[in-house]
Amino acid sequence: MKKILFLTYVNPFTLLAGDRIYTVNIINSLLDLGHSIDFLYYNSEPVQPLIPDQKGELFERHLALDFKRKSNLRLVFSNLPGMVASRRTTEYLQQIRTWTNNKKYDVAIINHLRMGFCMEALPDTVKTIYASHNAEYLLSLNNYRNERNALKKLVYAWDAFRTRRFEKKLLEGIDACTAICEFDLEYLRGINGVSTSLLRPVLSGGETEVNSKQEFLKNLRKLIVVGSFTWGPKAENIRSLVRAYDENNMDSKGFELHVVGRIEDELAKQLKNMCPAVHISGQVVDLEKYYSKCSVALIPEVMGGGFKLKVAEAGMYKKAIFSVKGAITKSNLKPNIHFTESKNLDELMNNLIDKEKKPNELWKMAELAHEKVNEEYTQEAISKELKPLLQ
Repeated sequence: MKKILFLTYVNPFTLLAGDRIYTVNIINSLLDLGHSIDFLYYNSEPVQPLIPDQKGELFERHLALDFKRKSNLRLVFSNLPGMVASRRTTEYLQQIRTWTNNKKYDVAIINHLRMGFCMEALPDTVKTIYASHNAEYLLSLNNYRNERNALKKLVYAWDAFRTRRFEKKLLEGIDACTAICEFDLEYLRGINGVSTSLLRPVLSGGETEVNSKQEFLKNLRKLIVVGSFTWGPKAENIRSLVRAYDENNMDSKGFELHVVGRIEDELAKQLKNMCPAVHISGQVVDLEKYYSKCSVALIPEVMGGGFKLKVAEAGMYKKAIFSVKGAITKSNLKPNIHFTESKNLDELMNNLIDKEKKPNELWKMAELAHEKVNEEYTQEAISKELKPLLQ
């Protein structure tokens, strides 16, 4: 049994976004392998700031530190990437030092690049593992390339520069890391040749009922896009999608677009003004209810691209997946086999119309994606990959 110090930025058990689901995947495998965990995080989620009692019992000890938001000006002028500067505090670093002075840990897991500052306080005797969630420099570079506002473009360029420098330094200092997909695996290994393991995400509800072929074919014009749309690039993605949907007159052609997930009221109003016919549900408890009404899942990540848990989720629910190029990076889910990839959003709309004429082809792709997710996106697979990494 290893004594593990798990360092993260938010209570993941709210499961409000893909990064939190993925964090819980890793925690569950650590526990399945019989290791003990001390868990340090910020209470930055206003809805549910603390780990529920039943979740807290999973850990030897856990502590939530107060999260204080920093001004945007302070983040812009920091030498650290914005996501790191927003989380780095003297209190967090001091808590790490207090715990490591009083207890000998075998492994420290730095969850997400934004927690990379924790290296400052970790003793050399502790094996450090970086649990990556994305190829962060490439993500920030993608935001810069796709941003049209001149001022925001400048900010993204500065953040991309800082992210590249910080990511490289972190990878030079750690002992091992994990990646969410093949693309990230190759990217991380290429920076410093660090020992890297592939941990595919696992989604709750994997044994859920999926629609029959008859239901699938009946709902081919019902489209769903699921996610958290509160981050700037995510908000811009959904704006662009709804704009393309409206400009291509998809509603008049019999299609229905359902937007499901966390969204600010102002953004929801903007989307309704763009296209009154779009259905906006906001954050929901039961996703299955919404997926069951639709046969097509859209992945419109022009900005902030990378492997998305929503891709695996759509496969789990046996949906036909349509994405724009770059939204789904290299993984075991392949274009033209498991999903349809388009150069841009206008082409995506045209493909929706064309592919509807080939319903059996769409059903076959949905079946293959469903099989792949059920076979390879499992908790057992994560545990198998983590076990040697912790030695």
